Amino acid sequence: LKVSVGKGDGNGRSFDPRISGDGRTVVYASVADDLVDGDTNAASDIFAALVTEQGSQPYGGTPRSLPGRLFARDYDTGGEGVAYHDTDATNNGGQYRPSEGVDLSTSSAAGDVYLAGVQTGEWLKFTITVGSAGSYTISGRITSPFSGGRFHLENSSGVTLGGPWSVRNTGGWQNWQAQSFGTVQLAAGTQTLRLFVDGGGFNLDYLDYTATTTGGSFAAKINFQPATAPTVAGYAVDAGAVFAARNGLTYGWSAAVDTRDRNANSDQRIDTLALMQSSSNPNARWEIAVPNGTYAVHVVCGDPSYFDGNFNLLVEGMVSVTGRASSITPFREGNVTVTVTDGRLTISNGSGSYNTKIDYVEIQQVPTGNG
Repeated sequence: LKVSVGKGDGNGRSFDPRISGDGRTVVYASVADDLVDGDTNAASDIFAALVTEQGSQPYGGTPRSLPGRLFARDYDTGGEGVAYHDTDATNNGGQYRPSEGVDLSTSSAAGDVYLAGVQTGEWLKFTITVGSAGSYTISGRITSPFSGGRFHLENSSGVTLGGPWSVRNTGGWQNWQAQSFGTVQLAAGTQTLRLFVDGGGFNLDYLDYTATTTGGSFAAKINFQPATAPTVAGYAVDAGAVFAARNGLTYGWSAAVDTRDRNANSDQRIDTLALMQSSSNPNARWEIAVPNGTYAVHVVCGDPSYFDGNFNLLVEGMVSVTGRASSITPFREGNVTVTVTDGRLTISNGSGSYNTKIDYVEIQQVPTGNG
């Protein structure tokens, strides 16, 4: 912060600058002139002050390029209140940037230096250079033994770009998992992002910013849930009914399936589910009508309360989600690119799949050729 105060020319001057608590605004100086011994005339002037905020600078001197991976440890330089805010002045993990107040730690499970044990109200700034304006999908690597973690992203003006997003309970401080969050719109060029913690109690290794595929005309997000459960913004509800037109789309099941709302996780997308292998419908198949073409599909399976599934989920016959659920990793997710030739995108159970529970699916058409 630079403070430049207007010059006075009296016999005596006293300056008493005042800076606001955020370190960015309101500076003034009080000045007394012509205080000559024996002189009964005194003048007191208020001098205007110029405040210049230097701002944060990219760590290492070069802005991080997006699309790409943004490590939490590489927040900007500039110190407390400028590049970051932490609830205490000590790097309690003692790693990477030990003289600063942001808590950075490492472990064999992490295999990396990560942002540790964030608290509500803390934030980090990042100077970035965005290659092309557009929509970017945010995903990352996180851990948390709780269900209340939340954060959002905002620009240099404090306008929220995306979130708040919930951080799922991964079952422990060192049970690292990948998680998808949402999308943000970014302008091209160099700019500043701020990651603000709305609910503490999680570790963060990095966030990936992936340019959202454009050019395809079809996109859908479906959350599998009871009809009476709270809905998720931007997601159409699938309440287990058979294939039919609804919510501006045509989708559903080969035969009706049961759904659940566990009320165990703050992220409604993974708190609700549909049973794909119940005793009444042991081999359920889900479909959605789409134009023929290529699609990027992101799908999540699991149950926040019961860890009894072994997943081998197929999208158009291609394996998308595999693995056994456990208390440490109750959810499994996958991404797959498939081609539809019959007007329906199909999700089904593969060989060895047991008690599969599907949470939500996100579908985006992928452009082909030069279009």
